[in-house]
Amino acid sequence: MNKMMISVLAKDRPRIIANVTSDLYDLGCNLENVNQVIVQNQFARFFLLSSHPKAYLLKPSDRA
Repeated sequence: MNKMMISVLAKDRPRIIANVTSDLYDLGCNLENVNQVIVQNQFARFFLLSSHPKAYLLKPSDRA
């Protein structure tokens, strides 16, 4: 398993988390931990992820 961390920084808006996590799922990533902060209208979320090295090549039904 590969581990990685990504950060998402943007103006806060509806569905931003749903869109990001959906894209991560489509790439075969597993969420290990999540931290977030919203300051005024700015959104910051940090994702610790794990993934099979070639998960993006697997069909969703074959991912564990």
